[in-house]
Amino acid sequence: MVLEVLVKLSEENIKMPNGDCIPYEILKKKGTLYSYFKDAIRTADGTHIPAKVLSEDIVRFRNRKGDISQNVLGICTFGLLFSCVISG
Repeated sequence: MVLEVLVKLSEENIKMPNGDCIPYEILKKKGTLYSYFKDAIRTADGTHIPAKVLSEDIVRFRNRKGDISQNVLGICTFGLLFSCVISG
């Protein structure tokens, strides 16, 4: 029931960006950067965030540097607004 209400509220409260919005930083350098980004919609970055886990789960959360962390992928618009975050 909660999910259904959130979906209904999202139609009124979440404004999706239109495809015409090109960030000023890219547009002002149209000759050099624009050709690389003209069809781009979002940017992605993955990072490891330190985590505290139960001792039996440590092996699953150990990264390649030996630290205990959670892998997180963030997708954001060029205006630095998150449009998706995936952890796993």
